[in-house]
Amino acid sequence: MSADKINSDVTLYSCEGHNFYTVVSCGKTYIIGGVPEKYSDEYADTAKTADAIILLTSMPEFSLSVAEAVKVNPEIKIIASPAGLRNIKEIINCEVN
Repeated sequence: MSADKINSDVTLYSCEGHNFYTVVSCGKTYIIGGVPEKYSDEYADTAKTADAIILLTSMPEFSLSVAEAVKVNPEIKIIASPAGLRNIKEIINCEVN
């Protein structure tokens, strides 16, 4: 995984063609996107200090990494559409904030 600073508040993390971003705004850190499960360790490391994850899709192959993020940071908020939140809860089989 590589991390490229786009500017002082935005970082792009690239995992063999699969990307997610961190954005710092108003003192909070947000992760935007998900990655396949095989990159969940790197994703979870980033989630340890994040305040929220903004999910753009709830497709299982990009959502399983969220389960690891919730394990390392149970207080992390998940931001998604109502249907997306329902899907995420079923995919990762646990409650989320």
